[in-house]
Amino acid sequence: MPERFTVLGGRGHLGSHLAQALQRAGHEVVLPARDEPLPAAAGHVLYCIGVASDFRTRALDTIAAHVGVLERYLRSDDWSSFLYLSSTRVYAGSTSGSESAELRLRPADPDHLYNLSKAAGEALCLTLPRPTLRVVRIANVYGDDAGTGTFVADVLRDARSGEVHFGLAPASEKDYVALADVLDILPRIALHGRERLYNIAAGRNVRLSELAAALERLAKVRCTFAPDAPVVRFPRIAIERVTAEFGFRPEQLLDSLPDLLFAKEPEPR
Repeated sequence: MPERFTVLGGRGHLGSHLAQALQRAGHEVVLPARDEPLPAAAGHVLYCIGVASDFRTRALDTIAAHVGVLERYLRSDDWSSFLYLSSTRVYAGSTSGSESAELRLRPADPDHLYNLSKAAGEALCLTLPRPTLRVVRIANVYGDDAGTGTFVADVLRDARSGEVHFGLAPASEKDYVALADVLDILPRIALHGRERLYNIAAGRNVRLSELAAALERLAKVRCTFAPDAPVVRFPRIAIERVTAEFGFRPEQLLDSLPDLLFAKEPEPR
């Protein structure tokens, strides 16, 4: 049945893809500008506003996007559901990647500004007593058009030229989730989610050594690592909750790599 969705941040990368996917599915989609209020009867609100890779140089914008603008929209109650898009980066330094894990956030570390701002936005949502006000923590997104500037997109671009240089150690590992899987599951959670917090991830970390070996095998790409590069590891992101409730079966990056590597490189936006 067609539903009414309001996508906040619908002109950004993930928001625009989400709006297009909803429209293809036959839903009504409203895309307010950032300085506009929520429309009357906003339906199911998807909060995609955010600052990503440049958060270190845009500290005030990051806090505004993840907390300040969110607070303004949450003052309206003319919606059926509200879904705040957070990030699995909040698990940095934690020993577990489950939704119930204790987060280890360091205010004095500039790299944690993003994590702290997302956690503050989450806290604002989860504190308010509305069961259809939910949070999703999304892993590192990849896909045919996952956006220039994302890690996998940059690796694929370099791989097509024949050489990839990694700035992290081979033992570094993260979770990478397919854009198509994210676009599929978000509306389902917005419409039918029984919980208030979900992880959206592949459920398996990929080591850079694995990624490099796959690139070298598939396309004879020369992969190098910076000497004395740091090791950055995230815990495995648990997806048992979303799998049990929705039958979520995500793609895996290494399985998708041949199609991604030999696909036409997306045009810069």
